[in-house]
Amino acid sequence: MNLNIKPIRLEQKKRRRSRQEKTVSNQQLSMWLSEHKPTTGLTEQDASPIEFGREIFTKHAVAATTYARVVKVFGERYLVDLIAVMGQHASEATMLAAFDQHLPVGQAPR
Repeated sequence: MNLNIKPIRLEQKKRRRSRQEKTVSNQQLSMWLSEHKPTTGLTEQDASPIEFGREIFTKHAVAATTYARVVKVFGERYLVDLIAVMGQHASEATMLAAFDQHLPVGQAPR
């Protein structure tokens, strides 16, 4: 049985290197999200998950084209992980809002 793992690893390295070269910082993405900026000017690696999240949380559905964009860039396995993380954050936000939780006085959000 020949699993031929080497090409997959090389492709993953290329993809990771490409993302590192082109993506913006986490702080910039956070600002982008909180200010609801359009995703024009972002790489496909940054823009497609943002569009996916915006659709799922505002329209409660995802367009076939948006789904296809994310799958093309990251694959279905990553998409499952992405949805799980988004769902976890939504759940935590719901709990914090329901019990009116805030940061301690003087502590800035990260």
